[in-house]
Amino acid sequence: MHDTFLSAAVWIFSLLGIATLVQVFSKKLKLPFAVLLLGVGILIPYLVPFLSLPVDSNAISFSPEIVFYVFLPSLIFESAYHLNFRHFRGLFLEVASLATFGLLVSISLIGFVLHWGFDFPLGATLLFGALISATDPVAVLAIFKEMRAPKKLSTMVDGESLLNDGTALIIFQFLLLNWMSFGMGTFQMSEVFNLLSSIVIGILVGIGFGKFFTFAIDKATNKGVQMTLSLILAHVTFIVAEGFFHASGILATMTAGIIMGSFGKRKLSTESQKSFVDIWSFLEFISNSLIFLLLGIKLGQVSLFEHWELVLFSVVLCLFIARPISVFGTFLVTNLFRKKADKSPFSYQFITVWGGIRGALAAVSLLLIPADFPYLNEFYAMATGVILVTFFLNATTVSYWLKKFKLVQLSATENIQRIEGKLMTNEKIHLFLDNLSEKKYIHDEVFMSIKDSYGVRKESLEGELNRALKNLLGNDKREIEKVLTHFALGIELKSYTRLYRLKEISESRYNILIESILRQIDRLEKNILPEEMAFNIHYAPNIPTGKLKGFWAPFKKIIREKKILERYQHYRSRRIASWQVILDFQALEVEHKIFADATIIQKILKRYTGWHNLAQKKLAHLQNQYSDNL
Repeated sequence: MHDTFLSAAVWIFSLLGIATLVQVFSKKLKLPFAVLLLGVGILIPYLVPFLSLPVDSNAISFSPEIVFYVFLPSLIFESAYHLNFRHFRGLFLEVASLATFGLLVSISLIGFVLHWGFDFPLGATLLFGALISATDPVAVLAIFKEMRAPKKLSTMVDGESLLNDGTALIIFQFLLLNWMSFGMGTFQMSEVFNLLSSIVIGILVGIGFGKFFTFAIDKATNKGVQMTLSLILAHVTFIVAEGFFHASGILATMTAGIIMGSFGKRKLSTESQKSFVDIWSFLEFISNSLIFLLLGIKLGQVSLFEHWELVLFSVVLCLFIARPISVFGTFLVTNLFRKKADKSPFSYQFITVWGGIRGALAAVSLLLIPADFPYLNEFYAMATGVILVTFFLNATTVSYWLKKFKLVQLSATENIQRIEGKLMTNEKIHLFLDNLSEKKYIHDEVFMSIKDSYGVRKESLEGELNRALKNLLGNDKREIEKVLTHFALGIELKSYTRLYRLKEISESRYNILIESILRQIDRLEKNILPEEMAFNIHYAPNIPTGKLKGFWAPFKKIIREKKILERYQHYRSRRIASWQVILDFQALEVEHKIFADATIIQKILKRYTGWHNLAQKKLAHLQNQYSDNL
């Protein structure tokens, strides 16, 4: 037993060392990290005889239990935590349709065509369709991030994968138990109810654990405790859903991750948020490294030549028939329910098709099939062929298609935001250097030399910014107004967050104010300016009027006092935030002379001055009418 543990430990740390080297070479070779990991994993079994390591070659294994209960929860939670919920919510129709309707179309096409073409039982071919239809776009998303692909496209591909993994695994487990029933006519409709209940219960478990642990993490003051609780949340949610409720652990962990990332994250300090990013990036690296190396090792042991005709047919069917039909067909339906500006263009649809990489979940699903399954060897060969082609063809060429469709070019607005970000970084470095100089941590000559270099860089960036702004002002004033409006909304957002950190507004009022800002940003990204927005939502709470009588009078009084306080917090926050915008924009007008004659900055100042005066008026009215309650 000692030798077994030693062998396993040596292999784990050896694989992590290999993954570190692969990461370095992937940057130099400009190849996707996951693709290179898979390729190296395939070579490892052939290199083991030449390595003088104190390990048994049988230690190379790909246990589905380890992946299910250790790796998958980490990967699912990390993706869900970082998922842009605002974009995900806006694309839920497309994402949910791809993960349900599109998935069922893909499974059905693969199942029926293989059934008719190779005379496999229908239940068996549908089972293969379920295991091979789960997407795993880790390599693609890394390319999206590196090439700055549109957020809408990244969220669509990432969101489909998250939901797709859960629904595909549920359908696979369902078919694994009932595949023979499809051919024998003994299928029970009660199994469909079990399938649906697995989905619903999994989501409910995720909601329950997500809210409970979000509350616990918020109350914990130690960052180490917060990190530990998040780790427990990801894995316990998965284990409870799968082991105790026989529900979807993936959907449960995904739901918990979205709740923590979209709502719980707001409650954390800036330092804690950075720590969360660091710890989950670390766990993602370990999980991805081991999964794709072990997946490569497993695929390298499969013989493709014995069933080469079946493998070739499966690759063509899955990647060039079933995937395009299911995705394009889904978008054909969802676009009917979207306005012209919100429809998904062909370029997005094509990249979604091409980015449907198959990976670890398909391989793990294969290992869940019993050894006595009559078509196990054929399934291994077909799945291996599909996985390898998607990794070495699709993942390596997705950057070409992004460039082909011109989806990696920065818009004028994004370019200005990029320059502004560099200027802010440059300013922070200036302040840091001044601090070092005051504390005598750096020689005066070195200090002046470095400061002069950053001063030159600042002048260069300011010139670049002014040129970009002049181009916008000369060509499209609407774009510059969108940039400045977005900047103003960011100032408001920071003001509300600062007030919440200082406990000057309640959590519920803070969430409402943040929601109002995010809604305006959403509309701004759809090219709708504030004056063109139809505000149908009243964010300030109404105060109940009328005399308080009867048994419920004390309770009504408590409710009214709460509403008065919330209304006061709302308008006080609006007054403070709008005043901060006014101050910053007045400074912006002075610092950047390009705005001196610009009507746009005056327009925004006038807008926020009106909002500031309105908030001031509302506060004065509250103080006059409800002075006893404030």
